[in-house]
Amino acid sequence: WLSSNSWGQLCNLGKLKGFENFVEQFTENVKFWEEYYQDKNPFQKELPEDLQDITMFQKMIILRCLRPDCVVDAIQTFVENEPSLGKEFIEPPLFDLGKCFEDSSSTMPLVFILSVGVDPAKDVYALGKEKGFEAPERLIDISLGQGQGIKAERAISKAVEDGSWVLLQNCHLCVSWLPRLEKIVQDLNPDTTNKDFRLWLTSMPSSDFPVSVLQNGVKMTNEPPKGLRANLKSTFAGIDEDLFDSSEREDKTQFQKLMFGLAFFPCSRTREKNFRPIRMEYSLRIQ
Repeated sequence: WLSSNSWGQLCNLGKLKGFENFVEQFTENVKFWEEYYQDKNPFQKELPEDLQDITMFQKMIILRCLRPDCVVDAIQTFVENEPSLGKEFIEPPLFDLGKCFEDSSSTMPLVFILSVGVDPAKDVYALGKEKGFEAPERLIDISLGQGQGIKAERAISKAVEDGSWVLLQNCHLCVSWLPRLEKIVQDLNPDTTNKDFRLWLTSMPSSDFPVSVLQNGVKMTNEPPKGLRANLKSTFAGIDEDLFDSSEREDKTQFQKLMFGLAFFPCSRTREKNFRPIRMEYSLRIQ
């Protein structure tokens, strides 16, 4: 059950301070360590008396040698129980585009680093509607590609004067025009640029994307929520609280339960995509 790689790591572990006698303790209690190796949650398993005084971090070192597949969960447990850290350090905050907008300026582009399954355009449209910048009058949306560079330049030139927003999507698909985009951003002057102007950019991670635009801009990424709880939090964050009390019936809890059910079902289905279908064969006999 113990691979040669894990045994080599255990031998190297014996060279660290606090683990001088670990190899001898391991060989004398092989049965326990085999149970430790096969345990579903070895990090929570109580260690032998000789190792009762080691720290949680030292427990993770042992876990790294024997069960590296459990290290991520162990680190999350460690961070959550650490007094100076806590649960907020392992739960990603809800995406708030409004706060990112407050950190921007007319000469500072807002850059979305895209990830699979995420489309920030709807969030930009929603914020634009809230701020009074609705498409197509005050929000110009251009999906970059072959021949779209000139169109984007004209839109930016117009928006700089009248204070509109420009959303350039999929910058990674127009690599040849990116040096021109870098020059345009560098030439933005706060004295000659309308204070309401905003340049929104979306791009997949790309080595061709201008570094200066990244350095001078507000960088954002919104990865799909992982897990049922994170999915539900993301769903309810986009729902107005007044909607939960909008039922005309005296008993508003029925409507609220219905809303929860409608939110819970797609979140649970999204979670199930992480698991492969289990193929089970049954032998059926007709008597």
